[in-house]
Amino acid sequence: MLDVNHPLVITLKDTLYKHGLPGKVDAMVAACDAWQYANIAGIPKVVFGKGRSSVCHSEKEHMDIDEMMKAASVLVEFFIAYQ
Repeated sequence: MLDVNHPLVITLKDTLYKHGLPGKVDAMVAACDAWQYANIAGIPKVVFGKGRSSVCHSEKEHMDIDEMMKAASVLVEFFIAYQ
C-alpha cells in the first residue's frame, strides 16, 4: 500500500482539486494489475479513474464522453506536474 503522503498521491490530489474534483483517497478492493507493479516490481502506483464504479469492469461498462475528456485533462496535468 502506498503512503497517502507519497508525492504520487499528493500530486494527483492537487490536480483533482484544480479540476474541481474531490481528491478522495480510498482503498480499492477490485482486481487490477497495479498490485503487480507494487508487490512484485516495487514500483509506487496510484489508480485513478472516472465513471461509475457500479459498472466498472462489467459487460455494461461505459463512460460519458465528458467524463472521459475530464479524466484525460486530469491525467495530462498530473503527468506534467509529477515530472
